[in-house]
Amino acid sequence: MNTEEAKAALTGRLIEAYGFNEGLRVAGVVSDPILRDFYGVIRRTSGGSPVTEEYRTEDRRARIELTGVCRDGRAEITEVRLKR
Repeated sequence: MNTEEAKAALTGRLIEAYGFNEGLRVAGVVSDPILRDFYGVIRRTSGGSPVTEEYRTEDRRARIELTGVCRDGRAEITEVRLKR
């Protein structure tokens, strides 16, 4: 998925955890830093190997697990999950 799709998926998972209004607010604060960090993690892995990283919101109400892979020098997020 591209960056916008990953951001939309992350926002959706946060809405699941917090409810619509608060989920949008939290997503507005944490989405860009989480995605930026995870793209860096993907780029540091060996090519073609999937990598998974877990992120928690400060209040610990949401645990987000991202999975991605680096293909042909391009980092790609393949899955965004809410862990309960």
